Amino acid sequence: MQPAPTPMEPLPPLTELASSTMESHHQLMEPSPMASSTERTDVGSPQTSTGIPNTLIQSANYPYWVWIVVMGAISSTVIITCLVVLLALYAVQRFKRQILLTQADRTEFFEGTTSKNTEVSRHNSDTQQDAYIMMKYNTDKFEIAKNEFQFGDAEKKCILGEGNFGFVYRVRVTRFESEVAVKTPRNGCSRQAIKSLLYEIKIMSYVGDHDNVIKFLGAYTKEIKTGVLFIATELCTMGSLQAHLQKMGRNTKDNLVYIIPQLFRFCFEIASGMQFISEKGVIHGDLAARNVLLDSNSVCKITDFGLSKKLYQYQVYIKKHQEELPWRWLAVETLKRQEFSTKSDVWSYGVTLWEIFSYGVHPYPGLSWTLDFVELLDSGMRLTKPKNAPHNVYNKMLDCWNSCPNSRPNFEELANFFSTLMRDSNYSNSV
Repeated sequence: MQPAPTPMEPLPPLTELASSTMESHHQLMEPSPMASSTERTDVGSPQTSTGIPNTLIQSANYPYWVWIVVMGAISSTVIITCLVVLLALYAVQRFKRQILLTQADRTEFFEGTTSKNTEVSRHNSDTQQDAYIMMKYNTDKFEIAKNEFQFGDAEKKCILGEGNFGFVYRVRVTRFESEVAVKTPRNGCSRQAIKSLLYEIKIMSYVGDHDNVIKFLGAYTKEIKTGVLFIATELCTMGSLQAHLQKMGRNTKDNLVYIIPQLFRFCFEIASGMQFISEKGVIHGDLAARNVLLDSNSVCKITDFGLSKKLYQYQVYIKKHQEELPWRWLAVETLKRQEFSTKSDVWSYGVTLWEIFSYGVHPYPGLSWTLDFVELLDSGMRLTKPKNAPHNVYNKMLDCWNSCPNSRPNFEELANFFSTLMRDSNYSNSV
């Protein structure tokens, strides 16, 4: 038989159970004498009751101001580092925005753009010029492979010229028998300047050939996204008309009977070239002796046409970049309202005539750019007659500077005028 179960003792009342539990809790919370005293760890390091070595507590016991200085220095370093990183990122992004052409830019150049403005109007030269820009670039006809450009070593590169936006080199290109001139943008050139060079390619490729306009031969455009661009044109070995005139002025003293007919020829050839591009609906925007080149036979070739007008639209030159503004050649309406037209080109042609008969002297010598200059032009101030200019030629200059654009002669009239002078002066083609 199994033993009878032991009867269970009755549980204590709940009040007694709660009281005993609280007493046990207080006993646990009270520190023991052993715990309050310093103990030795296994490695012999004195510790507090929290387990942190006393030496660490003592070494961190610096004055309050030391902690403020340390934390301030750390915070400043972090803030400065963050600012430097942010500025660097901003600079990189800004550089990319300026240099790299967008996909839309490249599509516009290679494929053209469809717009109602592309309709050609024979009566609106600006619309015609914009129409060229919006047409498709003919890569099959004008694209030149990069490896065909033989620049040579950096030290051996022959620089023909240099401007605000790039360089012009004398280069051998495989497909051409003779050397050519190649224009390239500068490193760091702005996006808008590169787009303007692309506009120039479009205009030159559609305008066609003329004896007195620089001939476009082709371009390398595969890397325009990163600003790499080569524009090939015919080589003009005698350089700019401005430099040639200055040389003539130094070497020629009294032989005007020989020199004047040559000057008439320059005037005629420039007028003839300008007549051609104006009839094609193109505005030059920066006609000057420096933008006329001479080939090996000293024939005038107009260059850089169709480029300047677009640059003026991107840059507020008049108020912010006076040194880059070719204010000496610009028409009064261009300086006042940035209005460009074939008639404003006629004004610039008149200033170019003045350069020719002054042997390359800068127009308005002794004057500097101020907004007062515009008021002086508006009130009737004009360049004085060059010493070697015949009176009828100076009168033609004054006609080009008429304050009313519609009262100025056109380029056909100017070409006929100088053609007559060439015949009447028993012109000889020798230089």
